[in-house]
Amino acid sequence: IIESSLGGGKRPLDPSKLSPTLAENSWATIARASAEGIASQVWSIGDGIDIVLAGDYSGSVTMQIAGFDHDSLAEGGRAGITFLSKQLVAGGVFYDYSTLGGGWRDSSIRSNMMPKVYGSLPEEVREAIRTAIKTTSCQSYGLLTTEDDVFIPSLPEVFALDDSVFTDTYGRPLNTENDGTRYDIFKNSDDARRKGLISGGAGDWWTRSSGRESGSSSTNTCAGFVKIDGSSSGGGIQSSSKCICFGFCV
Repeated sequence: IIESSLGGGKRPLDPSKLSPTLAENSWATIARASAEGIASQVWSIGDGIDIVLAGDYSGSVTMQIAGFDHDSLAEGGRAGITFLSKQLVAGGVFYDYSTLGGGWRDSSIRSNMMPKVYGSLPEEVREAIRTAIKTTSCQSYGLLTTEDDVFIPSLPEVFALDDSVFTDTYGRPLNTENDGTRYDIFKNSDDARRKGLISGGAGDWWTRSSGRESGSSSTNTCAGFVKIDGSSSGGGIQSSSKCICFGFCV
């Protein structure tokens, strides 16, 4: 059994003593159950827990279990739980014009917006987060690896691998096959991709995968995104403003 820093030298958790209703458990308990490898014995994919954002972002958002033992951790091993937000937060442009070459690694979403999301999380959630390793393809630099406390999904983490998702409108491949694997939450329900904003209404939301603008040979200046209806687009130009579905590992 893996010892959690939140658990210290305590006796391992008994799954039968935890509430099967995720929201009735503290984040410290959730993180400890995750670290000890028993989370999937107690909770299910899609289970949610509400948190209140306060800071650059504000409002109530439901964090849902997207996968168990899915993401690799910077410290080694795999995260017991990956959470993704059920609602979208306001986003913005994917790149600014000074950082077009490095895909997700150098994007405005990662450098400017993810720290704001992280800073808006409750302290008990920030204490539970474990840094994930994410891989994302980029035309100029190949496959890039980043370490992220808060991130957005890639195209392959949202959609099944099929030509309509992973090619542009001209049939050219997006080379995103190494950008992770599909989260369980998106495998059996199209509804999971259709997301509303915290503030109301619905919106398109960015993925971190490099896309290709229609008619362009470049994949550096755009990114794939999920449309309001839950379908995919292989390229949204960097100057477009889209929403964010954010996630983290515990």
